[in-house]
Amino acid sequence: MCRSGQVISNMPCRLTHYYTYLHGATLVVQKYIRKSMTTLLINLFIWLFVVPLITGTLLLFLNSTKSKKSIHSNSSRTAVLLFHSVSDKSLTEQSHVTTNTFKRLLSYIHKQKYRTLTAYETALFPENKIDTSASYISLIFDDGFENFYTNAIPLLKQLDIRASVFIVAGSIDSYSSWDIYKPQKQLSKEQIRSISIAGHEIGSHTLSHPDLVLLSDKEITHELSESKKILEDITGTPVKSLSFPFGSWSMRVWNIAKECGYEAAVAYRKHNRATPPIIPTTGVYAFDSVEDIIEKIEKKQAVSNAIQRSLIMPHFAKGTPVWKFRKTYNIFNYFR
Repeated sequence: MCRSGQVISNMPCRLTHYYTYLHGATLVVQKYIRKSMTTLLINLFIWLFVVPLITGTLLLFLNSTKSKKSIHSNSSRTAVLLFHSVSDKSLTEQSHVTTNTFKRLLSYIHKQKYRTLTAYETALFPENKIDTSASYISLIFDDGFENFYTNAIPLLKQLDIRASVFIVAGSIDSYSSWDIYKPQKQLSKEQIRSISIAGHEIGSHTLSHPDLVLLSDKEITHELSESKKILEDITGTPVKSLSFPFGSWSMRVWNIAKECGYEAAVAYRKHNRATPPIIPTTGVYAFDSVEDIIEKIEKKQAVSNAIQRSLIMPHFAKGTPVWKFRKTYNIFNYFR
């Protein structure tokens, strides 16, 4: 039997003391790992949920102290809504609306006699051509999912409402690969051509949906010029508008875009920096009711939950480029 203080001369006693020491060390390591994991989870929760929530809330109150009149010449009467998918399937991502919600929204827009403008028209429509007695709306669709053609186009056609579709040119007739969610089917060339012929605007959402701010000048030029060329070859019409992936943009990115031939852009984030011809967009999500979307259009309430959520949600888009970090990304480009 091994006793405390006894000189250990036989192997069983040595093994017993070794096991006791090893077991104690293991408990210390496990305790440290649990503490570290707890700290890591707390930090992740703070940065992924608490910080975006606080930021969005602060933006809400800061914006509520400003005049609702936009910096754009015609946008005091123009609402710009950003959609991604119109689908009745169960989707994990929140950037979609059901067919019924979209149908009811279009019915409201039609009954209220809103006039629809494309993104390009909203950005560059001359002030002296605006009918001050009319209200305008611009419907923006990012990514170019196939469900825009199958679910949205028939509803838009019924009421003669136009939209702007921004397509990831490198994923045509393929599947989305840039998001953390399940890949979705993209539009085909024939569908894109048909959409353009029907009078809807076709715009670029780059070649591969990168965070443009993290790319070099050369890489940005490639993403923008190649996507523009591909889409123009398909439609036979000039592609003049750009939508920044993840809503990430800077003046460096926009200056390169202008050099590539773009004349207008839509911005999901950094609204306070957007000046014509860059127009801010308000996101529409799965949890928005038709009444919520109407509130985003008309902005009648001094403090609105629907608008507050729209200020918070774009901050979550920042996480995808980090989660799916590309070899071409350089964090130092962010500060250029």
